[in-house]
Amino acid sequence: MQEIEKGTVRGQLWTRGQTYPTDTTTKINFSCRNYPRCPKKMQLHLDPSSVEVHCYVSDDGHDHAKCNNRRLDTDSRAKAIELIGNGMKTRRIIATLDALRFKPLLSSQINNLKARHSRKNIGKIECTLSDFLCWVGKYQKIPEDEDEVYVVSYEYELSKNDQTKIKSLRCFMTTKILAKLALLSNKKIFLILLISAT
Repeated sequence: MQEIEKGTVRGQLWTRGQTYPTDTTTKINFSCRNYPRCPKKMQLHLDPSSVEVHCYVSDDGHDHAKCNNRRLDTDSRAKAIELIGNGMKTRRIIATLDALRFKPLLSSQINNLKARHSRKNIGKIECTLSDFLCWVGKYQKIPEDEDEVYVVSYEYELSKNDQTKIKSLRCFMTTKILAKLALLSNKKIFLILLISAT
């Protein structure tokens, strides 16, 4: 077993998987070590009554190209990043890639690219205590407009290393219309309204 896990069998490195004991034998699955999604599989049958080991290897080839099908197409990725830089929204990026005959990207993939683009260009955003209190002060007053958001309550924890920086914070915001609807509804809907307002 150790030789199989550490060495090469039939020109391939293997990783040990699940073990299935039966009445007559013990079956141990192995998968391709380089690409776990590779269709090529191996299974050993150990006979507990003897020292015999039977090795079964699937007829599938080591098709590692299929293992990488979740990776973004290089050209589509580059074009999507360019469109993100131009401030284009996700739906329009998908439509533009389709119109230009690029391989399609999922909206989740584009949103991930947007997040990376923001982190790269904006960097890590730090909020000081004075910044946060100044922001809260602007939105604590209940507005006249029923759809305008205001701060109901907040709490924060300061960084141990720097008492001017916030380590974590919670801020509850709502609108007058949501608060009115909450009063007219039962507790179950009330909770949903609060969640939708934060």
